[in-house]
Amino acid sequence: MVDTDRTLAQQVGLTERDVANSLLISLTGSGATTTNFWLNYKNGVSYQVIVQTPQHRVASLDELHRTPVAIAGQSSPQLLSNLADFHRTTTPLSLNHYNVQPVFDVYASVQGTDLGSVSSGAAGIVAKYQGQLSKASSIVVRGQVQSMNQAFAQLALGIASPCCSCTF
Repeated sequence: MVDTDRTLAQQVGLTERDVANSLLISLTGSGATTTNFWLNYKNGVSYQVIVQTPQHRVASLDELHRTPVAIAGQSSPQLLSNLADFHRTTTPLSLNHYNVQPVFDVYASVQGTDLGSVSSGAAGIVAKYQGQLSKASSIVVRGQVQSMNQAFAQLALGIASPCCSCTF
């Protein structure tokens, strides 16, 4: 976890955004902060240009502390360790959202069996843990299982409803 001292950063002419952008460029590449394209005039194809610190140069926490933080026009960059504190913490590996709500996605695929039996197994797992959840949480099965269940429900509704156009 990187906690930037905003007051200290502001004193040297930087904002929290400047610190975050410098860290993002170093760790994920410039494509995460701004997009830059190069046009090959010979074939008319645009290529995205991304700059990233090589992974071997940020392989340790000490090397990450030495990440330069700067903005255009600034005479000398600051080191990240001068502007931020580092500490270890536990966070979700992946954070996604569905209709603005934070979600944890669990992906399962079918191999060597049919989708119906996997759906039944998933329904058993959901039923087992549904009672242990707080009222603010829920488990929802989506994807192909949801589509299959909707199709079967419509099919059952179509079979069960009487035919109105039949005359005897």
